[in-house]
Amino acid sequence: MNSAKSWRSVPRRRVWVIAAVVAMLVVAGGATAIAVTVSANNAAAERAEEAAAAKKAEQEEEAAAERLAQAQDEASDKQREGEALHTVSQAYANEEDRLSLRNALDVLAVLVNPRGGGAATADDLEAATGAVAKAIAAVGQPPSPVKLVCGNLEAGVDFAVRTVPLRPDGSGEYADLWASQLRCDTGMTGDPVPETAAVQSPLQKAAVAAAMAAGYGENHKVDAEILYAVYEGCGAAGAGSYYGDTAAMSDAQAKEVAAYLTLCPDHPDAPKWRAAIGAGKQALEAEANGTRVAPGGTYPIPSQVATGTFVAENVENCYWETRDGNGDILDNNFVIAAPRVVAEVGAGAVVFTTEGACGYWTRR
Repeated sequence: MNSAKSWRSVPRRRVWVIAAVVAMLVVAGGATAIAVTVSANNAAAERAEEAAAAKKAEQEEEAAAERLAQAQDEASDKQREGEALHTVSQAYANEEDRLSLRNALDVLAVLVNPRGGGAATADDLEAATGAVAKAIAAVGQPPSPVKLVCGNLEAGVDFAVRTVPLRPDGSGEYADLWASQLRCDTGMTGDPVPETAAVQSPLQKAAVAAAMAAGYGENHKVDAEILYAVYEGCGAAGAGSYYGDTAAMSDAQAKEVAAYLTLCPDHPDAPKWRAAIGAGKQALEAEANGTRVAPGGTYPIPSQVATGTFVAENVENCYWETRDGNGDILDNNFVIAAPRVVAEVGAGAVVFTTEGACGYWTRR
């Protein structure tokens, strides 16, 4: 028999010890493998987190840069808009609103073009841009065009809606209407138009005040309606003008035309209107001192009619007479038609009567 012992002959306790050692070695090896695997996984996760954080930071940086660029563009656009409006608004906006816009623009200008190399943040630019936008809204936009209904049936021009552009001060650009010798009347067409015009500029306010003095407030409820009526008066010209053929204006007519001349002093009929206003004033003065007698009536002498030679022109069915203190007729005449009639008002006359289509009597 071999002297070497078979493993079977090893004592059972020793076999258990050996098996335990082997098992421990196997477990330890497995644990080590697991630990290596976990460590590798942790490192990969950390690298992934670092990569994600870096990507997020990059995205945030790109978003911030994009927001800043957009804020800079919007600030520049709003700056140009505000500067243009500040210039044009001098003709219509109040000074307090324009000053607020100026201050907001000055703040924005520093941020858009920073001094000393400093860069404005998106928050700063957005806040300053918003302030300018608010100031722009307070100043408002220039007067909008008005729509008038104008035409001249005698000249073969149908009434139609015509748009009149307005300058920043509120005066209209009527060149086309004036050239066509049109008359403006919203009642001459079925096309509805807003018969109002916003009152913004000092010129428009002055026109409304002049129209109010002419009695426009009796037929119009609000200033916007009054202003629109003045635009209508300004739109008519020449043969279509309301006072195109008036040689002398009454006080009421003169006040109405004064409103037109306030809003459209360059009207083509302006020289004729001013002459007629002047002639009307002279006529009123002449009536006051008795050297001009209105048609139709009996007037005392010399308080309302001066003595002397009076002339009426282009008469039809015209009768006149003078009477003394006893009521007796001193002189009279009836003319069916004549280019010129003469009436003598003597020193003994106490009243002068005129009837029919004599027109005005003027002392020569």
